[in-house]
Amino acid sequence: MLYVYSRLEGVLQEITTNPFAIRRTLKLAPFASDMQLDANYAYLTYPRAGKLIIADLAKLQPFGEQKVGAVPVSIAILSRTLAIADPSAKRVWMIEGSQSFSQAVARGFIRGLLGLGLYSNRNADFPSGVDRVVARGSTWIAYDSSTGTIYRGKTVLAQSVAPHAFAITRSGVWWWDSTALRLQKSTVVKNE
Repeated sequence: MLYVYSRLEGVLQEITTNPFAIRRTLKLAPFASDMQLDANYAYLTYPRAGKLIIADLAKLQPFGEQKVGAVPVSIAILSRTLAIADPSAKRVWMIEGSQSFSQAVARGFIRGLLGLGLYSNRNADFPSGVDRVVARGSTWIAYDSSTGTIYRGKTVLAQSVAPHAFAITRSGVWWWDSTALRLQKSTVVKNE
């Protein structure tokens, strides 16, 4: 399946590849700035409304919405956690992804059993407004397009990097250093 979101019309479409055809359509609010999918849900950020809208992919129906920061513009999925970039708050918000009732109960029970509590503040604050977040597995990086700075957690990896001149892979974070005219790499470790 392919999933396509039209920002202007606010339409999420499920498209089959064989035959290549629109299978189902869901009308959502227009002007989402980013959309990411996991196995069960589509997550869309709405900067003007300051919220996240979630769609259930199995039923292709709205699942819910959540207020997130002031201007959420970018989202990345890290296992069951969502990282949402909010440049006006100079923060990446870390929230739990959607889950069924039984998954939520089991997860809460295990966290309580281990003494981790139900909630922990894993939000990351930055000196400038990060407007992009990218993830691979449980590792994420943040990017500030106004300064060209790449962050891993609160650590600066690189500065003066063009908006599409970096990537996160299994072996590390790679970016193009335009002053040295070569690729640079930072080994991926879990975020602080």
